Amino acid sequence: MSTYVNFFVKDKNSETFIPLGEYSRNSIYFKIFEGYAPYECVRKIDYSMLNKAKERCTEEIESLINERNKIDELKRFISSLERPLDEILEKYDELIKECDALEEERKSYTAALYRLLTFEDIMSYADNELYVGIECYEPTVDDIV
Repeated sequence: MSTYVNFFVKDKNSETFIPLGEYSRNSIYFKIFEGYAPYECVRKIDYSMLNKAKERCTEEIESLINERNKIDELKRFISSLERPLDEILEKYDELIKECDALEEERKSYTAALYRLLTFEDIMSYADNELYVGIECYEPTVDDIV
């Protein structure tokens, strides 16, 4: 059974929590908020935490781009080698698969960054309050830590 991190906006009038999304343990959101989000309760997301999350996404994106550039350099080097063609093609295929995986991860972090920017917009619109929690699906005001 997977564990989920859950995001909510709190309705100021009714004090109810409106779900914004839930993401599994192997998602980027879980990795980013794991040390911040409490278990079976919720914590308010402030701008400081949101900025840290955005910075982490940006750093990961830059790191993945750097890794991809290194692999591209290695691909160029391998293609210039005078070795048996099957050896070169095998290594080249491995690098292409690695590049594809890095590109997918970069796209995931980019999408996460855009989602975080959307969360920021929600927070700034009419001073909405966002909350995050792990394994907390229907929080009440009593669940806020």
